[in-house]
Amino acid sequence: MTVANEKSPKNQAIAATLKATRVRRKEQTCRVYELKVNRSKLNATSRVHLERFFLEAKWFYNWVLIQDDPFNVDTTVQTIPVKVGAEFEARDLRCLSSQMKQGLATQVQDAIKALAKLKENGRKVGHLKFKRQVCCIPLKQYAVTYQLYIDRQRVKLQRLKQHLRVHGCAQFPAGIEFANAQLLERHGDYFLHVVTYHPKTTRPCTTAPPQAIGIDAGLQQQLTFSNGVAVEYRVPVPKRLRRQYRRFSWKHKGSRNRRKDRLKLEKLFSKLTHIKKDIRNQLVAYLCRNYAIVCYQKENLAAWQRLWGKKMLDISLGAFFRILEERSRTPTEIKRSFPSTQRCSRCGHKQKLPLQERVYHCPDCGLLLDRDYNAALNLLLEGQGLTPSLGPGRTEVTPVETPASTQCMLDCFASLPYVRASRVAEAGRS
Repeated sequence: MTVANEKSPKNQAIAATLKATRVRRKEQTCRVYELKVNRSKLNATSRVHLERFFLEAKWFYNWVLIQDDPFNVDTTVQTIPVKVGAEFEARDLRCLSSQMKQGLATQVQDAIKALAKLKENGRKVGHLKFKRQVCCIPLKQYAVTYQLYIDRQRVKLQRLKQHLRVHGCAQFPAGIEFANAQLLERHGDYFLHVVTYHPKTTRPCTTAPPQAIGIDAGLQQQLTFSNGVAVEYRVPVPKRLRRQYRRFSWKHKGSRNRRKDRLKLEKLFSKLTHIKKDIRNQLVAYLCRNYAIVCYQKENLAAWQRLWGKKMLDISLGAFFRILEERSRTPTEIKRSFPSTQRCSRCGHKQKLPLQERVYHCPDCGLLLDRDYNAALNLLLEGQGLTPSLGPGRTEVTPVETPASTQCMLDCFASLPYVRASRVAEAGRS
């Protein structure tokens, strides 16, 4: 007789595989790549099938929400009730596979766990609402739910006969391991986010000796560095977007023309978002490549958002510092309570400045310096543990910076589109 609690050979093999995978992941780095499905190469059946994917995903997601126990749902169900008007109708799930349903059920469960954790921390939370549209379908297992053919630039999805042609296969390096993926629908186009794992590599800093830099955030000049470089980046709203908004407002709700105009609006907004993302990535890439230590202060960006609203959305400082924290070699975050603007970077004297005062004038040592530049120098000194002390006889501490590296930063940032980089003195702010 077989012992009840003894694992079957199949479960033992699965457990051994998972254990080996966890050990292997410790020596790997996760990276996500985006592939775009070529819509022009889709046949009529595949177009309908892809649309049906996301329609059934919405039905199944909302069906999981109405279950008594969302953590124990039947992912093999083939027919579910869908509310149409005041009544429920039975709809067949012809396109979604069982693994796709498992991924959607996991999304609901993760959302419930996140709300429960917020409630434990004292936050006031509500409940999950029904979705009007589901734009993400998890593909849990490589070679089962989806399969990539890199040489042919094709991808095979479960329960879809046609092999979809995708753009972006050339970005995959050799020797990577494919994991799960996500099928996304954005403004009428389809994308595939593929999770891969690479062997860990150490990337040394290119500067010798390692240099440090301080960064002060603002609205007039988004970034001011401790080497005297000020950076301002704003992406102007195109006139085409405003015209498209007027056309969209004229269309009747629920009409097909309104849906077409909404897709056009989403594409225009997506283009602006991608431009801002590219600017942030290039700024962060230069800082991580040339500076080993990056010192910045944790600002209260939520309060800034309440005060200045749209300006904060245009510059997206929160995303910049989040990416900088993830990618820099030694991110040094200064506490929010540190008086970077009030303190003199030469002698340490403290004084309060009104917001409209853009020049810092120290009454003790006579320092006359730009407000943001002085704050960036204070952040650099605080991050390195070189806080200036009060009293006579103190040796002044200056950051290690060469004119050649400053000019290199100016040339690099000025070459970026929609970016204006200049020295603080040249900007007319001192």
